[in-house]
Amino acid sequence: MNDLNAAALGLGAMTYGVTPLEMAEAYAAFPNGGERNEPACYTEVTDSEGRLILSKRAEPVKVMDEGVAFIMTDCLKSVVSRGIAREASLYGVQVGGKTGTTNDTADIWFCGFTPKYSAALWIGTDHNSEMNTYSSRAASLWSRIMGQIPDVAEGEYPDMPSDVVMMNGEYYTEGTEPGAAYNLKR
Repeated sequence: MNDLNAAALGLGAMTYGVTPLEMAEAYAAFPNGGERNEPACYTEVTDSEGRLILSKRAEPVKVMDEGVAFIMTDCLKSVVSRGIAREASLYGVQVGGKTGTTNDTADIWFCGFTPKYSAALWIGTDHNSEMNTYSSRAASLWSRIMGQIPDVAEGEYPDMPSDVVMMNGEYYTEGTEPGAAYNLKR
């Protein structure tokens, strides 16, 4: 068994699973224009006189097209504003994210973002015990935790990039809209 199969890629049916940190890192790429940054526990550490002792700067890595990232960000914002994850809403900022519950309710997730932050919350046990709740509980808890961040409502989502086309109320990346001659790059 391994994670290199269609179910793992498309449905998240991972053999060994993923961590909340890995999910938060992945979800951060959507509102970040398709760029992934390595997570860091700190950006700077100074001594008592303000002298820099340690610094951590992540170099962004392009992991998806900017237009695809914009469309996914828009879709995930609607999951919170008009969909199943309304309990993840925060005052003063539009949240994007996705709930997730395994069929046996052994794993309950909410992965989400604001323009400035990304976080993933998992509720479960190491021995896959069935829970008596659903992912709406994870979305609600995510909101309570994120709501404690003083500047959580700051920042702005990127504007629509030039490679995104809107037709009949739907977004497409150029060349994928209905009627376009598909010329997808490999």
